[in-house]
Amino acid sequence: METGRNDRLYHGSPLGPLVRGVVLDFDGVLARSMEFHAEAYRRVLDPFGLRPTDRDVFLLEGARSETLIRELLEHSGRQVSEGDLQQLAEAKQRIFATLGPARLYDGARELVARARAAADRLGLVTGTRRENLERLIPDLIPSFDALLAQDSYRKDKPDPEPYAKAANALALEPGQCLALENAVRGVESARRADYGHVVAITTTLHEDELRNAGAHVVVQTHDEAAVAIEAWAGRPAEAGTPSSGGRAR
Repeated sequence: METGRNDRLYHGSPLGPLVRGVVLDFDGVLARSMEFHAEAYRRVLDPFGLRPTDRDVFLLEGARSETLIRELLEHSGRQVSEGDLQQLAEAKQRIFATLGPARLYDGARELVARARAAADRLGLVTGTRRENLERLIPDLIPSFDALLAQDSYRKDKPDPEPYAKAANALALEPGQCLALENAVRGVESARRADYGHVVAITTTLHEDELRNAGAHVVVQTHDEAAVAIEAWAGRPAEAGTPSSGGRAR
């Protein structure tokens, strides 16, 4: 479900090209959760004799569970029905919910605050389920003008649909938006959606993999990511500047 467009931001004056939007991914960008997702995939696929490594999952992540399970099975020459696939995805979600809970990366909350202060519009687009966001970041959800979980779009990353819909939910052209990603699929999705700037962070993959996927800039830390966002928005943060949250509803 798309949430959080605040109409008071959009009416009363024309929007010019200097309006800037920032769209964040969740797993691997804000949440240190991909290791838990990988473990959940291992457990649900163990009856098939599959034990995907963390790296196997990291290279495929960015899409919903059904897509990853199908691809992991197909890579081993196996296929399952759509009904079985859905049951496996539900089982994987139940396993994931018992692990952790995942915590945010050090610096993730400050990143959201700095992005909120720098950007005209702030969005989040993720392949995870809305229930995971509500469980892991209930206090951060109001910071976003638009939030798209997996039920908000039909085609997974790397298709451009998730990022195109995020820009549309922010009432911006894709070229007015920056995406922050950690996954190959996510970088490719944002590039295919014609985002103006795509920043990747090396939480789960190597710099060269993210650059080869099309990232304009690759950063190592959340502070570097915040600096890149502030530079894109043209609004470097001042010390002690509070977040201008409270936009989502």
